[in-house]
Amino acid sequence: MNGVTTTVSVLTRPRRVSRPVSRPFVLPSSASGLAVPALLRFSSITLSVAFLTMVYLHTATAGELNPVSTTVSDLIFADGIGWLFAVSAILLASASVALTIALVRTRLPGRSLISVILCVWSLGLLLASVLPTDPIGVETLSVAGQIHR
Repeated sequence: MNGVTTTVSVLTRPRRVSRPVSRPFVLPSSASGLAVPALLRFSSITLSVAFLTMVYLHTATAGELNPVSTTVSDLIFADGIGWLFAVSAILLASASVALTIALVRTRLPGRSLISVILCVWSLGLLLASVLPTDPIGVETLSVAGQIHR
């Protein structure tokens, strides 16, 4: 059997790898916080809850508020359930922050521009949920209402 190559010998001989295999979603150390998969799970769960909350708000206020002539933040004035709008905005902001952190920790091309856009989006959501808006029909808006809108 000198010089004869069999299937067993081909499959069992050691292979030479010319370059190391890269693993882009593995963090270099465990001390750097939550891992990307955990952040993505948190983000997807909170986005889902925020979406379902908004769908419920729009469905429950179908007779009260006109979605064409009023802004989304006017849902805060819905009788008895308006507080759900603030909860939904905070959930959406926290999901966006988690998504931004996960994106920064990856090595995807263009991540810096997308991260800046997501940071501005998250800041806007946090401001909209913290600053109160003015009630529907008010002639002059307050400073907080102007910033909110």
